[in-house]
Amino acid sequence: MKITAEMIKDLRQKTHAGMNECHKALQQTEGNIEKAIVFLREKGIIKAAQKQGRVTSEGITNIVFAGNNAFLYEINSETDFVSKNEHFQQLVKMLGEIILKKQLSNVKDLLAFNYQNKTVQELLFEKTSVLGENITLKRVLKVTKKPQESFGIYKHQGGRISVLVVLKNDCPSVSEDIAMHIAASKPQFLTPDKVDPTFLAEEKKILHKQAAKELSDKPAQMIEKIIENRLGKMLKDMCLSEQPFVKNADQKVKDYLKANNTDVVYYVRWEMGN
Repeated sequence: MKITAEMIKDLRQKTHAGMNECHKALQQTEGNIEKAIVFLREKGIIKAAQKQGRVTSEGITNIVFAGNNAFLYEINSETDFVSKNEHFQQLVKMLGEIILKKQLSNVKDLLAFNYQNKTVQELLFEKTSVLGENITLKRVLKVTKKPQESFGIYKHQGGRISVLVVLKNDCPSVSEDIAMHIAASKPQFLTPDKVDPTFLAEEKKILHKQAAKELSDKPAQMIEKIIENRLGKMLKDMCLSEQPFVKNADQKVKDYLKANNTDVVYYVRWEMGN
């Protein structure tokens, strides 16, 4: 029997299940809507679909890599308790294997990917049904390095924070230390010259407004100097290269890197939920 778009729409309205799930259910039941509803109930898909709108504010970020490619991805649950569950952890591992093997860095493509006769979206529905919470794939990012460069990885609190660093050469101990520093210190930019000009202009505008209120009795030249000093301090806190190294506060990160004959080419810091 031919499954029409109208039949799929009708089943979706009745069950809130996804288009693929509805189409498959109608195929399995030869277009019988009532039997298709039973089919979806037996598969746990209706329960999962009903949970889809619920907020997922917990979960795990993770990193997988091979050769010159690394992937960060985040999977969310509703509670911290479920994110530590064995079924959830298995899902995180399985998705990492799929992402790495198929080099998928787009959430839409990953959800539609067919794995062992089921889409990844269907697998998420199954886990939602088993765990009793809405399980979602939030984001995926691919990072590619040059052959002479190296990756550094650090995960904090079981994946609540994940950091990936690319160094210009192979320095395993340095890459791990820098990744750990980034996890703790949350730099927003690599170096002062890499600061977004729009961001810088906006911050200067804010500092000028603050100075106009606080320093109205000071000469204009002095006010400008104070603003520049405040901006410099802010950039020192926000730029990785200028931050005090977490393992030695007397040494800047850029000096630590120089002492080890390397440098950071790129980094990314993901915190679960952000």
